[in-house]
Amino acid sequence: MIVNDPTALIAIAELLAGLGILVVGINFYLSVGRYFLHRLISPNEPYKFVSGLPILGVAFLWPATAMFWWAGYPRWAILAFVLSLIDPLGPIAFVISFFRSARR
Repeated sequence: MIVNDPTALIAIAELLAGLGILVVGINFYLSVGRYFLHRLISPNEPYKFVSGLPILGVAFLWPATAMFWWAGYPRWAILAFVLSLIDPLGPIAFVISFFRSARR
């Protein structure tokens, strides 16, 4: 389904995608970047893991994906979907943790 006048749809999709990218960036920093920075700055002190915002990036990016697709912007839709899969607290991490806990 392609919308005739996608202006409002694109504006909402851009807002959702922007929020989703922000959340994915925060999650990536808290999951990966913060640990390495801590090891560089103070390698002898213990590290305390901090949780990000699980599934929230996906909750923003998947509706944005659908809206971009319906408005006729498939490249933006694919980019938003791929970014949602990169999220360290997103669906792939959920599936991996589910199968890890099932093995125990």
